[in-house]
Amino acid sequence: MQRNFLRAALFTALALVACGADPVIRVPALNVPATAESHPGKFVWTDLFTADPAASQKFYAALFGWEWRAQGTEYAVAYVNGLPVAGAVHRPTVKGETARARWIGFVAVTDLAATIKSVSAQGGRTALGPRDIPDRGQVAVFADAEGALFGGVQSSSGDPADYALADGEWAWAQLLAGDVAKATDFYRTVFGYEVQAAPGAAGQKNAYFMREGFARAGLAQLAEKSDRKPQWLGFIRVTSVADAIAKAKTLGGSVLYESTSPRAAILADPTGAAVGIIEPANTGGK
Repeated sequence: MQRNFLRAALFTALALVACGADPVIRVPALNVPATAESHPGKFVWTDLFTADPAASQKFYAALFGWEWRAQGTEYAVAYVNGLPVAGAVHRPTVKGETARARWIGFVAVTDLAATIKSVSAQGGRTALGPRDIPDRGQVAVFADAEGALFGGVQSSSGDPADYALADGEWAWAQLLAGDVAKATDFYRTVFGYEVQAAPGAAGQKNAYFMREGFARAGLAQLAEKSDRKPQWLGFIRVTSVADAIAKAKTLGGSVLYESTSPRAAILADPTGAAVGIIEPANTGGK
């Protein structure tokens, strides 16, 4: 029941932004000026849904150097080097619920209506939307066949181009799935991904989701006895994972998982939202 309350509150918060309940809110366009670029299957935006925006923004500003700019009372946008990289939605806590937070990544699509039909046909569902958002385009939030949440956005200003990333930007998206075969079929059909095998622990069936010759995301199999639910995780580029972990701990965060190849980790911020960090492959690490 608590999980249902959490999701209901999360979707209510997104609906507030999408429907313009606060007329001061401005969600930035994905491209300024607008372009005709199209990169379906690429993760192009990420929003944090949190009951404590002040605590969340303080953590990410200190850890990644994000500059937060309020867009009304319920939404704020984080900037790195003058470019918008993420949003934070105030998600009021439902009575009787333990306050939680989570990130949701949005994937570029060319036809959101067709995506909605495809998600349903593959055993998923549309959790929210579609909604028309000024300057952004059409958006919806979905749950895949195992319940993992992700968004879709049909941009009204074109999709962001592929470019060399800087520290503090989103560098990777990883799906943690219980049933790899089901997840593979779902995302291959919904987003047109080519699926390539990826290295993993013995007995795991990990994969890359490819589109346009790029690895747009990854798929990792949850351990058989894991208490984690299937979910998407976004990873932010940092110069040093070790340094970022140490700093996160001083800011009230905690470490959920560490990896040496690639050099990466999954953190929990002070509000409980999971976020990944990853080093560029050529840095050599620390």
